[in-house]
Amino acid sequence: MGRAIEALMEAGLMGNQRGSQGSISKAGQVYAIDVMPVWLQICQERLDIGHERVLRVVNQLSQKKADDHAWLEMATHEAIVSQLNETGISDRLQFIAHELKQWGFVSGWISVAGTVQIQSTFKGLVWETRRGFTLESQFIDDLVAEWETTSVDFKRQLSLDTMDQKAEFVKDILSLINTKASGRRWFIIGFDDRSHAYFGPPDSRITQNRIEQILARYIAPSVDVLYEAVECRVGRVGKLEVIRDPTKLPYRVKEQMNREKKPPRMPGDLFVRHGSQVERPTDAELLALQEEGDHARSMAS
Repeated sequence: MGRAIEALMEAGLMGNQRGSQGSISKAGQVYAIDVMPVWLQICQERLDIGHERVLRVVNQLSQKKADDHAWLEMATHEAIVSQLNETGISDRLQFIAHELKQWGFVSGWISVAGTVQIQSTFKGLVWETRRGFTLESQFIDDLVAEWETTSVDFKRQLSLDTMDQKAEFVKDILSLINTKASGRRWFIIGFDDRSHAYFGPPDSRITQNRIEQILARYIAPSVDVLYEAVECRVGRVGKLEVIRDPTKLPYRVKEQMNREKKPPRMPGDLFVRHGSQVERPTDAELLALQEEGDHARSMAS
């Protein structure tokens, strides 16, 4: 219990001044309401691969668990070196451990002889175990705050069962990839179109392979995409990156798509984004797309 309180004091979540020991600090009260600001501050710090590997090993060796509680123990120099199994790490460990301690990622002792005995800290554990979640949450929050642009599209849900649903998806992807805009292109699933509030997780049947199959059949040239369902502060979110290759411009509908109540998507159809609106390109936009593609192909040859 004493070590746990010390760890909270070191993290600034409990008072460590005379008269305040054992009490929750102001930062601790804020943390109890919303952990994200503290996690984000920690997780935005960067470590090189050497420091990261040592931290992960220390966290692994340091954490102990029972059925009803957990605690931290010191990781010895020998145990850390054995786990890392790297040439020359025994000599480098002193300097890496010293910097990790100075930055607050570990605590413990470093002897004059160069041996170390260190353990995890609140900061070090948060950095390893919450970094992906925290940075992903911040990324999604930033996109939601700006909402739809020429390079970002939000959907409440994505279903790819019927031809109508596939045709709508193909149109959205064509508009993202054909529109000339700076930065990366994102298709985000799980937020309400009107309120911008989180709606729910994406359909588990939506996978990288399923998306690739549909796009390969109905769009030419081929479109490169990266899809993953990521855990964020609000819940699980579908995140699809659409990768634009100027040498392939313009991208068009490849195969006729017969919709139930609307005219079919025909081979050669293409779409662009005007702000958040998806529309057919003007003659000038179509010419600009063709010229951009021709220029990129000439530069690549």
